[in-house]
Order: sequence, then C-alpha cells, then structure tokens
Amino acid sequence: MSLEAIDTSFWLTKDKAWVQARKDEWPSIEVMLSQKTKKALNIIKQYYLKGKMPNWQALKEWENHDRHLDLFCFLWLHPSNDEAILYSLYREYMTSDLIQETDATTGYSLFKSSQIQTTTTRFKTMEGYRFPYLDGKGVTLFNVLYKDTDFAGVQMRKQLKSVERFQREGQRYLTANGYQDLFTFGKWLCLDVFLPGHEGFLLQYEQPFEWWYLSCKNDDGNFFNDESQGYDARKMIRDGGYKALYNIHYFDTEKEGDTCRTRFVHKIRKVLDEREFIADFKQMWLDVKAGNIEVEDAWQW
Repeated sequence: MSLEAIDTSFWLTKDKAWVQARKDEWPSIEVMLSQKTKKALNIIKQYYLKGKMPNWQALKEWENHDRHLDLFCFLWLHPSNDEAILYSLYREYMTSDLIQETDATTGYSLFKSSQIQTTTTRFKTMEGYRFPYLDGKGVTLFNVLYKDTDFAGVQMRKQLKSVERFQREGQRYLTANGYQDLFTFGKWLCLDVFLPGHEGFLLQYEQPFEWWYLSCKNDDGNFFNDESQGYDARKMIRDGGYKALYNIHYFDTEKEGDTCRTRFVHKIRKVLDEREFIADFKQMWLDVKAGNIEVEDAWQW
C-alpha cells in the first residue's frame, strides 16, 4: 500500500445510493472544515467522494498552515470505521515520505481541538457548529492515533526534522492537558444548550479519560507551582480549578437525567474520591465538597 494510491474498494462508487448519500453529506463536511482553504477543500472532496489521493508531489511546495488531506481528515473521512483498517492506514500515512512536515501534527491538532475544546463551546444550533462532528467515530480515531505514542513521537521528530521543533510543535498533541483539562470538564457541564456536537466530548469515554488521568501525573508543576507564571496567572488557574470542581460536585444529575454528562459526573466524582492525586489538588476537592469554597458565577465560563 502507498499513499499515492490506497485501496479504494471501500468507496462503493458503483452503488448509486451510496454515492448519492456521500454527495448529500459533503456540504455538511465542508462546513465542518470551513477553516480549510478552497483549494484544500477541493482536494479533500475528491478523497471523500472517490478515494482519490492528493498529488503529493505537486503540493510539495505549497505552504499552508491548515494543509489539505491532513492525518485527521484522512482517517475521519475514510468510509471504514474498522479500527484495524484505520490503524494500518495510519501507519502508512505516518511513515510515508510523501506527506509534508506538518500534515501529521495538523491532523493531531485538529482532532484534539475539535473533540475536546470545541465540544465544550457554546453554540445555539448545529448550523452554527462549524467544526468536525464525528458522530461516534471519535473513540475509534483516538484508539488509532494514541495506540502507540512512542511511534508517533519518533515519526513526528522525523517529519519536523528537529527534536526542538517536535518538543515545541508536536509533543503537546500526544498527551492530554492534565489538570488544565478540568476547565473543559467545567465548561461542558455548564452548557445550557446541549447539541449533538457536544455529545462527542472525548474525555468522557473510558480510554481517553484514562489518558487524561495519566497526564495529571506530569502536570503538577504546571498547574500549581509553575514559577514562570505570574501570581495573577497562577491565581486564575487555581480559581478555574475550583470552579470546575464545584461544577462536578454540584451538577444536578437528577434534573439532568440519564445522559452522557450524568454518567461522566458519577465517574469522575468516584475518581476524585478514590484515586491518587497530589495532596494540594485533593485538598481543593475536599474543600469544595465541604462547602468551604465560594465560587463567583459558578455556572458561567
């Protein structure tokens, strides 16, 4: 297999109903990728509809931050949802000498931002939700992209041609954000209009949640004691952590009912009660539960 011509048997181009369904879906995909240029969207459209790969060589000198068929789009828009098939394609993409230096990092960035930060952002309707909405494929792609982060790191260093550039531009995409992801938990629980796009919040699921928990072990200094930050910045981070913990503790699960947010709240409360965290953070949680902390505008982010 090569990225010049992948197996296109997954594109059922002789099935008129399949082709029409794909065409009907494209306008929505185009809106979700509205940050891409028109040139990039034309390339992605041909891949989505027919499995046609980009002319990698012709695009070699085209410098564009958002790229075209980045790693995320390559996997997301492939017709298969089979994890083994997608992982094989992932390995081919990551080791190919056809891709450009930021095609992989752009893909990781778009996946991580669209499935974590964007799913906690306030939108009134799905028409205004102009970001990738994976409709259940998010965990599959997480398992593919984060199955072997050592391998991903090695390939990114090769692509970026520098350990320093990898540490500056690539490494952050391979780990969760530790305690700072608490802010996303709080924002997600405070959404008053809850749309299908919000339901895909990645960190609610088992494997991504464990990925987040492990990242906290490497984030103690950043969240609590980073002297490179001024007092105001450290205070803002600490206040945000208290607010998120307040949202978790006081989230009204009875009013919410049996939803993904209720299930997440039950899970994270148990984790905060029973698992290991540094003493400073544990005390924050105990203070919130004891009612010792006053939080201004607790349900507004």
